Amino acid sequence: LVGLVGHARAHVENVGAADALRDAAHANVFHVRPSMADEAYKMVRHCATIGQSRIAVLAEDNALGRAGLQAVNDAIAELKLPPVLGSAFVPANSTQVDAAAASLASLQPQVIIQAALFQTTAAAIQAMRKTGYVGLFMNYSVVGINPLFVALGKDIRGVVVSQVVPSPRSTSIAVVREYNAAIDNSDQTPTYESLEGFIAAKALAEGVRRTGRAFSVAALQRAFTGMTAYDVGGFRLNLRAGVRDSAWAIDLVTVTADGRVVR
Repeated sequence: LVGLVGHARAHVENVGAADALRDAAHANVFHVRPSMADEAYKMVRHCATIGQSRIAVLAEDNALGRAGLQAVNDAIAELKLPPVLGSAFVPANSTQVDAAAASLASLQPQVIIQAALFQTTAAAIQAMRKTGYVGLFMNYSVVGINPLFVALGKDIRGVVVSQVVPSPRSTSIAVVREYNAAIDNSDQTPTYESLEGFIAAKALAEGVRRTGRAFSVAALQRAFTGMTAYDVGGFRLNLRAGVRDSAWAIDLVTVTADGRVVR
């Protein structure tokens, strides 16, 4: 997410945001990552492919959670699947999930899609498993694989997470090689989250480069607007992507009990 703030600053974040920010009214907001609708479509289509149509949703009670639920409902309608069995909202960044877990477990879903950050997600997975639920957990990329693994440990086994950038280990991709070289002499280990930040920073730098010497916020906005097929190094960005424009860029990965990511 790249936003032009006020008259002199650019604000850059490698985080998910509700799809309402993709509306044309937000002309100063540019998106490095695909939409929640893209992620939801990829997850729901995978459910259809493996014959899992009994889907429930657990979401944080905030704009992001509500957008995540709406994206799932829209994807289900587009793919002409049965409607969600039900949904449950929990307080944002909270571990108060027992009532929501019991409610969803009673519906006997095959898949639970979660629109929440890692703390809530981890608590929900643990609570659902205590109810005897043995189905699939799927998560938007905003959850973050690394913090989720820290929170869950070996209980992360089999959890599916949507990813919006290449694997940080895929060094056959130029931008991933560049990223790994940049952190090689640091105390960092390669992660999806920091690779996404690296890609966002490169997009910002490219926008600044394209403005030339006559730099201004208006010039930077024009530069970003023109970056609809920017090759950041073997990975293409569309900073003006709308909803459902970038599903091609999304991978669904599974995490093993020892934290390995399996695509």
